[in-house]
Amino acid sequence: MRHKAISKHIEIPKGNRARTGLFPITLTIPLDDWRRARQTNPLLPTAVTETMATDCLSFCFKRGVKVGAKFYHLYFDRGERHHGHISDRYRSRKVKREVALYNRVAHLDESDMRDVPALQMADLFAWPLL
Repeated sequence: MRHKAISKHIEIPKGNRARTGLFPITLTIPLDDWRRARQTNPLLPTAVTETMATDCLSFCFKRGVKVGAKFYHLYFDRGERHHGHISDRYRSRKVKREVALYNRVAHLDESDMRDVPALQMADLFAWPLL
């Protein structure tokens, strides 16, 4: 039943007449590969979760530019580690100069999933249903 409700809001590409909507993505970083890359390049973040958070946000920014988004609203589950990584960058003047799209973040905070149903939907995408 949940799948049917979600499927009504998924973006469907149809040439130039795509139905816009949710555009779920997944990101997998094999931990052993990341550790080897970290040994080769010590400039990589010390936590794989930081790499994942920034890569996912980069994808969101690129997608937002493509669909003409004016602002970005970033909601994180309470206690979500990814929130801290993004918040640190959002508060950094240097990052905001280098990545101008951070200046278009209208909302960045932790939220209770009971108050933000989209977080419940995001969890369905993040955790495969078996």
